[in-house]
Formats: sequence, structure tokens, C-alpha cells
Amino acid sequence: MPPWSPIRIAGVFASLACLAHAVLAQQAPLVKAVIQTSTALNGPEIRCPTAQDGQAVITSVIVTMQPGEKRPRHAQDVPVFAYVFRGKVAYVDVSGKRSEFAAGRAFVDPVNTARSLETMGMEPARILVVFIGAKNLRNAVTER
Repeated sequence: MPPWSPIRIAGVFASLACLAHAVLAQQAPLVKAVIQTSTALNGPEIRCPTAQDGQAVITSVIVTMQPGEKRPRHAQDVPVFAYVFRGKVAYVDVSGKRSEFAAGRAFVDPVNTARSLETMGMEPARILVVFIGAKNLRNAVTER
């Protein structure tokens, strides 16, 4: 077989294609959807607040809760996105309905709906919390 026969050329191109695919796959960012929803936990439609001047404000915090810790009943005045990236938490609404979220899970809090949050298990929980607010509106947690 000659050194550059069609079969060898095809083999070289196939090898190069495989190599290129492997290199590109290593360089391409991994994008994984976490959550996409138009309703908050337990069903209410998400409504974004409106600022008088129309300026949106997004605030993010990382909450760390120790094993056995329970946050008192509270509500937010703006929609809240939460992503549990360590541990496990239980979300308990005013009716007593309990929803559990382990690491890798996300949820959206309904606006002005009282609930409590507690850790489960023997590991601390870490939660990314994003308040989707507007200028001149409170993001702060308020007792209800």
C-alpha cells in the first residue's frame, strides 16, 4: 500500500477529527441549567417588583447554617432564588407543608409568604440566595 493511499489519508483525517473533538470538548464550558420557572415554590406566579425609577437591584448572599439550626418564620418583600450547594435544608411554609432540598437543588421563594428554614443532617448547609429586587424596595428579611 502506498504511503498516502486513500485509506491511510481517511485514517489520518479520522484521527485528527477525534483529536480535535477531544480538545474542543475539554475547552468548552460545561453549562447546566439549575432552574427555570415562572412560579415560586408551592405554585404562586413570580411577580417582580417595580421601582419608582425603574432601576432593578439584584443582591446575592451566601447563607451558612449549622447542623440543627432553624431560621425563624420570615418572608421576603421581593422574589428570591436559592441554590443549596452544600448540605440539606427543609423549607416549611405556614400551612406546615415541608419541602426538602439537598445540595444541587434550587427553589424560588414566593413573595410575602411566611416560612421557616432548617438544616437537616449532621453537615452545615450553604445556600446561595439571590434577591431580585428594585431600588427603594427592601430585600431584607422581615418577621411576619
